[in-house]
Amino acid sequence: MGKRNKKKLKQRKKRQLKKAIKQVAGKSVQIPDYLPPVVEPPVNTEERYKAKDKSFQDNLDQVYGGTVNALTHYVNNHCSMTYKCNSCGLVFFGKAGHIISDKVHQRHECGMPYGTVEGERFATVSSKHKRKGKNLSKQREQQFFDMLWNDYTPQEIASKLKVNPNIIKEYFIKEGLIEVESGQ
Repeated sequence: MGKRNKKKLKQRKKRQLKKAIKQVAGKSVQIPDYLPPVVEPPVNTEERYKAKDKSFQDNLDQVYGGTVNALTHYVNNHCSMTYKCNSCGLVFFGKAGHIISDKVHQRHECGMPYGTVEGERFATVSSKHKRKGKNLSKQREQQFFDMLWNDYTPQEIASKLKVNPNIIKEYFIKEGLIEVESGQ
């Protein structure tokens, strides 16, 4: 916005403000000293959700035969809720629409995890992560010395251990296993 446009805009706002002040000044407006606080009637949330919860629980009973109970209030099909399965004792989370949907891979199945988007169930629930070896550095060190005793070249050792060949070459020179080339 150019300087000229800014200046015109500022002048127009001043005129509008002066006009608004003249209109208000001509009228006598009285503001009351005290406004009573707005009091809303208390809402009983238990009764508010009771009908929705009952209809959703009926749908759960149709799908699961009364084994799964909703632990939280039903709001809509997109809300995440907490459920408890009485047959396996699992407390789990899920979207309301998924738990009662026609897609079987989204429903709860005792002892089984949820499925993929393609409709395949996973075989197991994996709670363990692959652990790294405790003595990884000691294993690499032992592997290095084994290769050293078995007369591997520095290039072979570096490629097997995936390290910089110059590091291995410097070690060989320092230990006197190879001689420094005179041209370098």
